[in-house]
Amino acid sequence: MAHLDSSSWPSYAEIDPEYKKVSQFLETAPRSYPLPSDPSRLPAMRVNMMMMQRKAPLQQIDRTGVAQTRVWIICRDGHSIPAAVYKPRTPTSGLMAVLFHGGGFIVGDPEMEAPAAVELVQNHSATVISVDYRVAPENPYPQAVNDGLDALIWAARNASSLGADLKKGFLLGGSSAGGNIAAVLSHMARDTKASPPLTAIWLNCPLTIGFEAVPEALKKDYNSLEQNADAPVLLNKEGLMTAYSFYKPNQSSQVFSPLLWESGHQGLPKTQLHVYGLDPLRDDSLLYARELAKAGVDTRVDVYPGVPHGFDFDAPQLQQAAKFREDRQKAFQWLLG
Repeated sequence: MAHLDSSSWPSYAEIDPEYKKVSQFLETAPRSYPLPSDPSRLPAMRVNMMMMQRKAPLQQIDRTGVAQTRVWIICRDGHSIPAAVYKPRTPTSGLMAVLFHGGGFIVGDPEMEAPAAVELVQNHSATVISVDYRVAPENPYPQAVNDGLDALIWAARNASSLGADLKKGFLLGGSSAGGNIAAVLSHMARDTKASPPLTAIWLNCPLTIGFEAVPEALKKDYNSLEQNADAPVLLNKEGLMTAYSFYKPNQSSQVFSPLLWESGHQGLPKTQLHVYGLDPLRDDSLLYARELAKAGVDTRVDVYPGVPHGFDFDAPQLQQAAKFREDRQKAFQWLLG
């Protein structure tokens, strides 16, 4: 697998010419970024982010044939969390998918995964649950993972009543922080021999290891945090450190750093990763993919050189963004085929 040769990874940070043309505008456009270091500003940022997201071109997607509802999931502590459910308007008995949104464990909402969810419904007759897990600093580590596990168990138990058939497939996925949650849960499900088992994992620019927990043997290949420290728009090193300060993870724990999972990665479902060259988390994804491949996990990687974390949200008109959408479609076909 070409992308798993670490000698090529630094070259992925060379800025994409098309992105370079729009990046100056994006940096000066009104937005709710970067992540605020003052927790008191978070509520306003969450509202602003949601309003911007509703207006974003990426969200103006064709939802023909897709019904969307809201459910409440009771967690282990008795607290209820909401989730968006996307399913075919014409009742079918298709596969189940559970998705987790990004946002640094401190912002975000289920609608951020709407493009992937709608695609799964329209192309695969899936029932998709996008989970609104609790976020920091109000709910620090490991609350997001606990909510994620409770939601995954709830989805499996309620699949039939939601119109899904787990025998046709059970996909777990997420983006950024949500990708971290999904990667952790994939190992938990394997270790507990969850039945029915997960059949596919979809990870979009996931965080897979705490920067302070990178083993000595891997440090030579873990360069993107510093190389992309000043990456534009959605995520740079400062923003990532802010997220860490609010979420307060135990970086050495496998429940935050699934790359370090103590029982290894053997036996995980087939896994797809999408990786961005200007992303501080680029090497999280590539190291994780390499370790999965070494463990015999059927793994595919798509890399988008020269674009930052979540670039498709702000610049969906780019050729790289169009390629990402095409690759995502192919990824779901591969994962669910």
